[in-house]
Amino acid sequence: MSALAACKVTPPEPQARLVTLTTIDLRSEGESLGDITGNQGDFVAAQFTSNNNLETNANHDLKNRALKLG
Repeated sequence: MSALAACKVTPPEPQARLVTLTTIDLRSEGESLGDITGNQGDFVAAQFTSNNNLETNANHDLKNRALKLG
């Protein structure tokens, strides 16, 4: 049953949906709050999750972590 749960996309926190991911360096626009890395889960879950869902989960994790930074 846990293998099936690993295949799903984990939604971001409601307010994290307002966070925009970009490859443009915006440090000249404001203060840097630090670096973050998104994670999709663990090695076991990755075996049962599509590449698309792995990337989506990592992006959602990035947004959640950015929200916590402020």
